[in-house]
Amino acid sequence: MVNRISYKLNEIAVTIPRILNKIIGTVSCNWDEVLPPVSYKLNEIAVTIPRILNKINGTVSCNWDEVVPPVSYKLDEMVVTDMTYKIEKKTRLDGRTVTVSARATRAARRSSRIGFNEEHVTTSNPRKTMANIERGCLVIQSRTHAIDLFRFEPRDAWYLLVKSTGLGHLRECMFPHHNAPLISAFVERWHPETNSFHLPFGEMTITLHDVSLILGLPINGVAINHPMQQKESRNSLFSFVGKLLNIDTKEIEFEHAHGGIKLSKIRETLMDPKNKYDVDDIARGFLVTLLGSTIFIDKTVDRTSTLLFPLVRDLVSVKSYSWASAALAYLYRELGKATRAETKQLAGSSTLLEVWIYEHFPMFRPMTNSNYLPGEHPRAMKWDAQTPTPILLSTLQQHRWRLDDMTAQEVIWVPYGINVVHNLPLSLYHGCIRYASIIEPYMPDRVLRQFGYVQTRPMSPITPNKENKPTHFYAIEYPESMMCFWDDPSSHCLSMHRLGEDASNPWDCSSDYMQWFLQCSHPKLQNPEHAPNGYMPRQHQLTAEARLHLIAHYLRPVYPEVRSKLSLEDQFHHIDQAIDVLLEFEKLHSSQR
Repeated sequence: MVNRISYKLNEIAVTIPRILNKIIGTVSCNWDEVLPPVSYKLNEIAVTIPRILNKINGTVSCNWDEVVPPVSYKLDEMVVTDMTYKIEKKTRLDGRTVTVSARATRAARRSSRIGFNEEHVTTSNPRKTMANIERGCLVIQSRTHAIDLFRFEPRDAWYLLVKSTGLGHLRECMFPHHNAPLISAFVERWHPETNSFHLPFGEMTITLHDVSLILGLPINGVAINHPMQQKESRNSLFSFVGKLLNIDTKEIEFEHAHGGIKLSKIRETLMDPKNKYDVDDIARGFLVTLLGSTIFIDKTVDRTSTLLFPLVRDLVSVKSYSWASAALAYLYRELGKATRAETKQLAGSSTLLEVWIYEHFPMFRPMTNSNYLPGEHPRAMKWDAQTPTPILLSTLQQHRWRLDDMTAQEVIWVPYGINVVHNLPLSLYHGCIRYASIIEPYMPDRVLRQFGYVQTRPMSPITPNKENKPTHFYAIEYPESMMCFWDDPSSHCLSMHRLGEDASNPWDCSSDYMQWFLQCSHPKLQNPEHAPNGYMPRQHQLTAEARLHLIAHYLRPVYPEVRSKLSLEDQFHHIDQAIDVLLEFEKLHSSQR
């Protein structure tokens, strides 16, 4: 048995460098340096996968350390180090926007209990207003300039206080420009009834572990409650803000009624050398500006909500909040608003949404940031989004066709590695999350594949108490009683029984899932019968990084911590699957050369 395992691992060790050397023939690479000698002994097998440096131009990069953590093996075990490389893959899509009815049937609504609203942006006249006019790309809010206007040195005492709260890194995570066509194409597929994107192969959503890893925000902590439910709290808030900014209380009330305090007022007041503010007050003002310009962006352009001020009153307690759940609840609500046909803007953390797309859909990725350090920087800092993306309707149409043609195999379902559930177990919390008065359902059972499990039919979605969603307006209320779950979130996580089986293939779903999903949803927006001349639905090849993640997935069962669950024959089967992906990889690129 040991010899047989040795043979399998030897095949992987030989096949990977041979294939990659053939695929990336333009890389100047000395295999003797990147692939240490492989030694096999009866009781110890050492196998390394080469580290290929980013030395070619392209649009895809992969850090093997993020996919497969280094593991030490003995007997029939192997050492896997990291691999990083880039490969260019261009896809050309043509298309015009001609759509089919996206309205779910009444029977499907009853069976799914989703109850799609007829004024959703993807209903019978998708992406069109009542006047039957194409909505086009959304305006994406970005406020990085508001933070940059705060002049400071990294060693300033007040800025060190900001860093001590665990939020100081947020500015470096934010994109100064956004890919509006790409974001708009995904927003069109958002369903607020399920808080998920509906794609041809099922549902996907932004999870709590996505927020934590992309923005570096904590999941654990106190839910951010509404500070102005009582008159006493309201008066106390206005008094605190007035004292901090040296403004009359009546003026604060006026500003609050008109969308919040102007960012320029906060900055100019606190940074004016004539005003002798202590470092705590300057830190509070900067934190309010930071939060209102990164994760709680609204549509006022130059204001920030007064609701943020009580959150920073006690700088020590800032760390005690669950910022990840608050940011996600706020983005969920803004995505719901953006589904209305007459809505023209998207607020919330668009950087979070855009990076989530890049992490899971490698075909849309930009270049990577050369300064990004895996394990030290939040994932948002991995992508180079400095160049503005042209806001073109033709680009939006291309993305629509591309998403309609997409298959589950093209998605990277677990982009952060195999231990995400173990490292961030609260991401499996099932219930409601909140930011102030915003309460939104969080239902990970709808996206089990994003946790490494087989997708099955989910539970019925959490239903609101009240809702009003015409084409130009969005109002919804979820039960306050649901928030008691967050008092002890670990007790309200999905059970192992509900999670079910580990996915053999990352895209696996139960035999009845797709039939149920297609009955209760409308995952495709374009009408193939009205496609541009010569257009044919196409099966797109997997990107290089998607294949590497697939290899990592197949090798997962032979890790020491989980391999005891499988027989040796099953372990051989998984290794064979990894080799098959490598050989297919080689065959594909040989045919393209």
